[in-house]
Amino acid sequence: LGYNLSELNGDTNHAWNAIEVGTDWYLIDSTWGAGHTDESREFVREFSDYYWLAPPQQLIHTHFPEDNRWQLLSPSVTRTGFAALPELKPGFFDLGLQLPPGTTALTQVDSQTALDITAPEDVLLTAAIEQDGSRVPKTRVFSQRDESVYEVQAVFPGPGKYDLLLFAKRPDTTDSYPGVAVLTYEVKTGEPAFPGFPITYAGFQKHGVYLYHPLQSSLPVGTTQTFKLRIPGAQEAAIIIGKAWTHLGRQGDVFEGSAAIGAGQVQVCARFDSGEMYDCLVSYND
Repeated sequence: LGYNLSELNGDTNHAWNAIEVGTDWYLIDSTWGAGHTDESREFVREFSDYYWLAPPQQLIHTHFPEDNRWQLLSPSVTRTGFAALPELKPGFFDLGLQLPPGTTALTQVDSQTALDITAPEDVLLTAAIEQDGSRVPKTRVFSQRDESVYEVQAVFPGPGKYDLLLFAKRPDTTDSYPGVAVLTYEVKTGEPAFPGFPITYAGFQKHGVYLYHPLQSSLPVGTTQTFKLRIPGAQEAAIIIGKAWTHLGRQGDVFEGSAAIGAGQVQVCARFDSGEMYDCLVSYND
């Protein structure tokens, strides 16, 4: 028997099994392995073998038994320790992701946070923010890969509690990004006037692009801005404003250059093969 994270002090609300094979014990949750309930509380049949012989050190992030011995952990996790664990879903472990040591379910911040998530090279990751179940504008959060680490930055619009949602998948899957983790932040002040981060396209994550600057979504018209990005595998890169193209200089995988900002959308696009097609990576002034 166990407890839901949000109902830790309430009545038992779920059951799963421990089985003995030889001299070893294993954990099985046939209910969660069979599927899940959607937003309307309807059951969705979706088999997951993760919950068959789930590793105890992973299952403890979502399952807390009444009797500590059925954690199958030594030492066992206390009720307080369980409440402090971040909510990590099966995909988080299947994809080989790692949070920084000491990351907890709830973190207090003034207005923003930065989180480094270790990820294998074949994993794509993105993030979003929610408050009371409603999405915060996507320009409030920005994620990008720097070698083996995904850097996730979030700037919260005001005081209160927010959930930082992490989504990840492998690039060879056509499915949308499934959720893999939820971290909650208690924000003291927030930054309501924050202009936002740039908008990134699918190619930004696909090609492992790293944007050094500019990191704000709005670029004042009439100014000259310097752009610097690391774009692995790109042959050329350019800033496109209307019909005006400004090609960036290249040093290895790093592309850099300046452009006068005109009215309308500003895009940074790159060419990755010998053809003429450019893949747009990031945009400003949308």
